[in-house]
Amino acid sequence: MVVNEARMKQFIDQVYHEPFSLLTNNCFHKSIKVVRKAHELGLSANLVVAPISITPRRTFPYIPRVLPHCFVRLEGQKVDIPLDLATEQSWCENNQIISIAPIDLPGNII
Repeated sequence: MVVNEARMKQFIDQVYHEPFSLLTNNCFHKSIKVVRKAHELGLSANLVVAPISITPRRTFPYIPRVLPHCFVRLEGQKVDIPLDLATEQSWCENNQIISIAPIDLPGNII
């Protein structure tokens, strides 16, 4: 199991470094990749969908960015990697995204 966890960490790092694209490689795409790989390696993973997320970066001076969001609960731990390093620097860090009313989807749904 330790080997699978190491392979999973390596895969998560690889997906994290993939360039973010709002249309083709966003939080949903990256999270689904991670969940599928986790299941392939025999690890427990759920897709978590948050209908509302808030980022500290504001569109206008007093209006926060509010968007849907998705992340993974892998072996009980939150894995949130939608933004690559370059996008994090201009948008916000992945760990600063606040998810409101997250819903855990069953692991076998993907």
